Amino acid sequence: MPKKKLSYGYSQLFSVMLDSFKYWKLFLIGFITLLFVTGMDIYFPYFTRNIINDFIGSRVVEINSEEKINGYLLKDPKDALEFENKNIKVYTVDGLKYVKHSDLKKMPKKQLRRIREKDVSGILKRLKFILILLFMYIIIYFVHYFSINYIGQTMMYDLRNRVFKKLTGFKMSYYTQIPVCVLVTRVINDVESINKFFS
Repeated sequence: MPKKKLSYGYSQLFSVMLDSFKYWKLFLIGFITLLFVTGMDIYFPYFTRNIINDFIGSRVVEINSEEKINGYLLKDPKDALEFENKNIKVYTVDGLKYVKHSDLKKMPKKQLRRIREKDVSGILKRLKFILILLFMYIIIYFVHYFSINYIGQTMMYDLRNRVFKKLTGFKMSYYTQIPVCVLVTRVINDVESINKFFS
């Protein structure tokens, strides 16, 4: 007598997916939090770059078509006078005052510390902002992770119950015709593969 094949198809999987729409609120929460998390992953490097460019490092400033400098942006126009008094050249580009980053060493430490106080306060303000964002990021990432995994695990629970009911509904002769390894694969490995797809 020929062996029976265990029939399965996409219709069963499609019906499980249709049943998953009862979790549409969690799907929506998971999608919205995913957008936020992805946006933050893109924003953090950009934010860090701005802190370095504006307050820590120098930026390449094009003075004219032939001359470029590694410039330090003077936050207060009055600071330009102090540099000029020390015979340090101040460059004006698009209404902003720059000095060469290497020329900062020519200023006395007290004056330089006072000039760079604005940099320190600017960094601290942005650090407070980034800490708040990080705290929000952790909470929203947890909500995203929990909602997606909750949907996946609940769907797998429903699917395993369906498989169990199906298997217990067969006659004993069925189990003599189908290898045990096929049944175990259907119940464990295939369901786990579907779980990975959803979560």
